[in-house]
Amino acid sequence: MTRVDFKAIAAEMAKNALSKAELDARIERQSRNVHHERAQRLHRSGGRGAILPEDFDAICSDALTLNTHALQHVRGWHAARAQGDYKWRTVLALVGDKGRGKTVAALWLLAQIGGTYATAADLCRWFHSGLPTERSKYDDAIAQRVLIVDDLGTEEKQHNPMGMLFGLVNARAGIREGWTVLTANLTEPEFNARYDERTRDRIRHMGALVMVEGEDLRRRS
Repeated sequence: MTRVDFKAIAAEMAKNALSKAELDARIERQSRNVHHERAQRLHRSGGRGAILPEDFDAICSDALTLNTHALQHVRGWHAARAQGDYKWRTVLALVGDKGRGKTVAALWLLAQIGGTYATAADLCRWFHSGLPTERSKYDDAIAQRVLIVDDLGTEEKQHNPMGMLFGLVNARAGIREGWTVLTANLTEPEFNARYDERTRDRIRHMGALVMVEGEDLRRRS
C-alpha cells in the first residue's frame, strides 16, 4: 500500500536540516505521487466509473470522511492480511441496502493494491456466453489476484446467477493470496432468496458474509 511516509520525511529533515518550506514541498510531492498511483490503479481496474468523482478523489487522497460499516470491514480485512492473519481467507461479501458505501469501500481496496473490477451482470453474461472472446473476459477476471464483483442481484435470471456465483467463489478458492470482494444492494431476505444456502455457506467458508449497516448516504447529498 502506498502512503506518505511522514516519519521518513521528518527523519530526513532532522538529518539534513531541511527547512519547513522544504519539508512542506516534499510532503506535497509525495502526496501527489500517492494520489497518482491510486488513481492509476482505479483506472486500470475498470472501476473508475462506478463511483462519484468526489469519492474517487477522496479515495486517492485518503480523505474519506465517513468511516462506513463497509469501509471498516474492508480496512480491517486489509490490515489483518497485511499482518499475515488469514482468518477471513479470501472472500468478503458486503450485502445490504443501497447507499451504504459498499462500492466505495471495495474500490478503496483497489486503490491500495490494484486489481480488477467487474459487475456481476457482466460476469454472468460472460460466463454463459458461447463466444470465446466473452468467456475469455470471465476467465481473465477470475484469475486476477484482486477481484471486485459489484452489484450482485443485477444479473439476468436466465443466466443462472446462483450457478455463476458458486462457480466463481470456488474458482477463487484456488488463489491463496487472492482478494475477492462481493457487493450486493440486497436486504438479507432478498440475498437469501436469490442465492441458496450452499452458495452462502461457501462464501462464509471462504471468508465472511457481512450484512452492512448504516444510513443511506445518497440521501445526505
